[in-house]
Amino acid sequence: MALKRFVQQHVDIAVIETGLGGATDATNVFGPEQLQLAVLTAIGLDHVEALGGSLRSIAAAKAGIMKAGVPVVVGPQGGLGSSPDAAAGDVSCSKPPEQQQQHQKRGDIDVDSSAEVWQVLRAAAGRPDMQCPVVAAEQAVQVTPVTAVAAALLLRQRGWAGISAEAIAAGLQHAWLPGRFQVAEMPGSVGYHVIFDAAHTEDSAAALASTLRDAFPHQPVALVLAMAGDKQHREVCGALQACKPSVVVFTTVPIAGSHYRAAPPGTLAAQWQAASMLGPGRPLRCRQLIQANLGAALEKARHELTAHGSRAGVVVVTGSLHAVAAAMKQLGLAPASLRAS
Repeated sequence: MALKRFVQQHVDIAVIETGLGGATDATNVFGPEQLQLAVLTAIGLDHVEALGGSLRSIAAAKAGIMKAGVPVVVGPQGGLGSSPDAAAGDVSCSKPPEQQQQHQKRGDIDVDSSAEVWQVLRAAAGRPDMQCPVVAAEQAVQVTPVTAVAAALLLRQRGWAGISAEAIAAGLQHAWLPGRFQVAEMPGSVGYHVIFDAAHTEDSAAALASTLRDAFPHQPVALVLAMAGDKQHREVCGALQACKPSVVVFTTVPIAGSHYRAAPPGTLAAQWQAASMLGPGRPLRCRQLIQANLGAALEKARHELTAHGSRAGVVVVTGSLHAVAAAMKQLGLAPASLRAS
C-alpha cells in the first residue's frame, strides 16, 4: 500500500527502509532496473533470533537487498568485540565494473572514506567549517551522516543532478531524530530535565550513557527502563550502568498495542542485577525499583531525585521507541515540539 501511494504521488525517488533483515523482508520487492542504490548501515544483533541467531546470519539477511549491477554503500561497521570508533571512518561504495570505468573517465569524486566524503561536500558547498549538527553519540551511531552523504553523492553520479551539495548540507543542518537524546525540562520540576532516548541495543545504550555523562557530568540520574521482550536485556542493562544512575525504575509499556511482546519489569530487574554482578569492576550500587506502569515509574523517578535534596537532576526514559512515545504523551510533551540537544 505504501509503494502504491508513492506511485500515485509521483515521487522522484523513494527511500525504503527494510522492516526486518532484508532478504525476505516485505519491502524487498525491487528488481535491478528499479533499484538505484542499496545502503547497508551498521549491522548489530537486533532481532538476532528472528534472523538466524548470529551476526553472520544477520549480515547475510541484510545483504539480500543488494541486486546485480546496482551500487552498494556500506556504512561504518563496529562489529562484535571491537570499538565502534575503530571502524567509524570507513565508508565504501561498490560500483559495477562498467560504472567504475565511466567513473574514472569522467573524473567523478571517490567516496571511499568519511574524510573524503566530508572534504568533497565542504568544498562543493563552499563551507570549510560545515559540520553535521547531529552531534550526540547516540545519533551519530544511528544516523551515520557520512553514510547518508556518500549515498547522496553516489546518486548524483548516477544521474540525479538535482542532489546538490548545498541541498545535502541543508539537509544535514536540519537533521534530527525524534526519541534520540531529546532533552526537555521536566514539567513541574524547576532545574530538572527529562531525556527521551530509544536505545534498545548494547551499542546504542553505551552511546546513550556516554553522551549523558558528557552532557550532564555532575547531575544525579534516574533511569526509567521499559523494553520489548525480544531484546538483549542483560547487555543493554550492562551498558546503561556506565551512566551510574542513583536509581533505576523498571516498568512496562504496550508494544504495538499489547503487553504480549513487552518484557516484564521483574525480568529487567533480574537482568540488571546479573549485569551488575557479572560486569567488570565492582557491582553498581543504586536503588532498583519496579512500577507497574509508566506513569507511576516517571513519578517515582522524579521523587527519588528530589528526595535527595538536589537542585538539579536528569530522568532518562529509555529501552524502546514505545516507551519514549508513551512518556512524551504522559508528560504532555509533543514529539514535534522537542529537538535534539
